[in-house]
Amino acid sequence: MVTATMADLLDSRREDSCTIQRIRPAVVGALDRNEQFVDIKTGVRCHLSVKTMSVLDGVGRYQVVNVFQIFTRPEVEIKQGDRLVVTKQGLTYTLTAGKAIRYVRHLEVTCQEVADV
Repeated sequence: MVTATMADLLDSRREDSCTIQRIRPAVVGALDRNEQFVDIKTGVRCHLSVKTMSVLDGVGRYQVVNVFQIFTRPEVEIKQGDRLVVTKQGLTYTLTAGKAIRYVRHLEVTCQEVADV
């Protein structure tokens, strides 16, 4: 008989999916120094939750800063600064990962989305 772990049970309830992207370092001596994001892992099951939403007054424009939390399996590796492309109910969110907190049953990452309006 196979016993499911708590992480497996939590993962089975997650309906959102995520692609983890990381900046590929520029090659030393290369003429093109533009940093590019490369996919590290795709199809990661997760849960996206809104933490806060705010509108900051800029100079002549507004900047919207949305803070989200992502919950996923504890063995998933997400580094601070990674770009996370999350799909939730047909909508796509492009977020920048903060520092991840690893628990026994899940990984929790606070992320930020910044947009000029």
